[in-house]
Amino acid sequence: MTLTDIANIALEEIGANAIGNIDGNDVNARRIKRRIFLSIETMSKKRNWVCLRKDVELTRCIEKFFDDRYVFNIPNGLLNVISESAKWERFADGFLSREPRLRIFGTFLSYDPDTWNVNLTNAIIAQIKKDIAPQFVKPEVIQNIFAISEQTIRDAMLSDAYDEHNKIIDKNPTWYSEI
Repeated sequence: MTLTDIANIALEEIGANAIGNIDGNDVNARRIKRRIFLSIETMSKKRNWVCLRKDVELTRCIEKFFDDRYVFNIPNGLLNVISESAKWERFADGFLSREPRLRIFGTFLSYDPDTWNVNLTNAIIAQIKKDIAPQFVKPEVIQNIFAISEQTIRDAMLSDAYDEHNKIIDKNPTWYSEI
């Protein structure tokens, strides 16, 4: 799936014409290209989405700082730190830590739809619809698009929260296990 596919799904769901390419020169392609990256960033920051989580070891950029702390570069696209291997604090464009190695588990921004799960994809499409609706639909329809998009985003976030936990699926369920 590409960003053009994502854009076309959003456009078609609000009743607008599809585009040939997100980088195209037609009016609709330029309109949606102005908004799509902001929509992706907005939705990616709303939650620690399961599909955006990574465990990375940070690169030291200075061997030792003046007070025996190490300086580490901030990884590209870092949205949120969920957990870390050692205590750290933010310093200018990096992290300071007394440990010589620092690993973090966090969420990272991705503009590649192939790395998104179905929950994030649905939420991003809903956010795009909210963001572009005023440019494409009649004013009396906008409120409905906003309401449906908000519900879709809530459902996607709840589904992603459910996906965080290991699910135990019984191969031979009984009638009372459903209760």
